Amino acid sequence: LIMFQATLVLAASLLVASAQAILDVPLYWTSQGDVIISISLGTPAQFVAVVLDTGSALLAVPGSCSKVYNCEIYPNTTFGLPVCPPGETTGCVLGNYDFHVSSTATLFPYGPSSACNTPVTVPGQNPSSYCSFGMTYGSAQIQGALVNDTLVIGNAQASIGTWIQALCAIFLLDAQGTSLQQPPAAGILGLAYAAANCHNAQVFNTSDDDDDGQQTCNPSAMTQLLTAAGLSDMFGFCFGGNIGRFTLGGANSSLYLGQLSYINVQVPQGVPTLFLTELAEVSAFNQTAPAALSTYMIVDTGTPSLVLSTAYCNWLTNVSSTIHCQSDNDCYQPIWLSLGDPGTTKLPLMGFFVCGAANECILTEDPSYLNCAAAEILILGMSALSQFYVLFDKVNNQVGFAEPSAICLNLTST
Repeated sequence: LIMFQATLVLAASLLVASAQAILDVPLYWTSQGDVIISISLGTPAQFVAVVLDTGSALLAVPGSCSKVYNCEIYPNTTFGLPVCPPGETTGCVLGNYDFHVSSTATLFPYGPSSACNTPVTVPGQNPSSYCSFGMTYGSAQIQGALVNDTLVIGNAQASIGTWIQALCAIFLLDAQGTSLQQPPAAGILGLAYAAANCHNAQVFNTSDDDDDGQQTCNPSAMTQLLTAAGLSDMFGFCFGGNIGRFTLGGANSSLYLGQLSYINVQVPQGVPTLFLTELAEVSAFNQTAPAALSTYMIVDTGTPSLVLSTAYCNWLTNVSSTIHCQSDNDCYQPIWLSLGDPGTTKLPLMGFFVCGAANECILTEDPSYLNCAAAEILILGMSALSQFYVLFDKVNNQVGFAEPSAICLNLTST
């Protein structure tokens, strides 16, 4: 696997909105709810499709499983899905990364004076022991070596230092045997805060050179890229139909209507980690859930569905069952989420009720749309986020929502 702390390159079309420079990059999101863009790594450029994930901060892509790596040294490891041949996108992924062929790639040797605390063996290299990373996503894990190289998004370039992770890509399976890769995306571009980007390695950071064995956390590759390019540390999503725009440096006002309505990101102990906010209230069919059910919610483009607690789902089921219906249209009513402290933004989420066999409204049973879980922290995933234009503002620790414009909804090509 490859996790980059690299030289970074930007952007498709450069715009100026409200005296603020922004960059628009094409995005594509799949029927499974994965938001994907194309990046390139190394010199010469190696193109890779990655999922944009606001629920993590790691940039990790698969390395090339070449003879130099001798992948047989990892007999119990799954090395991910095959790279797609030309014209194919089913059951395979678009791109991988081989640092051997990149003239700008640098690995970091592990030793007594190294600034990392976990080594990994990279066959064919001298020395063979290098700084590694590891990351857990739920019950699944990924691991690999740290590499410094070039990251490109679009065609404008900014040069900075940032992390990569590279090895003969190790995508371990989760407990259900499902690969972490989401075809056609080969890797992950995490967009959360530095506190979510520690990856079990002490990062090379001149402000922490006492070699005390403590983890150091780095800003995400996207944050470093935006800083190097002179752009604000914020990014907006127009999801469109399944073709949209990823706006770097701010919001593109042509892609939404009216004003953005903001919620504050929770900052526990003064350090933001994820885009976490308070879920102050849930209502539906003119009724409001008990205040005791209030909890917290992560705004996460890396999760396909809306994730609610079992308690909220039971309440919504009881409320909706009182509504008689003949078709799904009779149940096309919103779930209202009041987010922020104290419930400063109220979002209407459509499409979560259908007409059941007993001619009463019920919650959808489509797991790609809604999941009910025994969890304290819930997730505002893509089935909900795709209904809005969304701005993630890490400068002011807030997330903004607005109704998408006709321009956003009618994008037809990347």
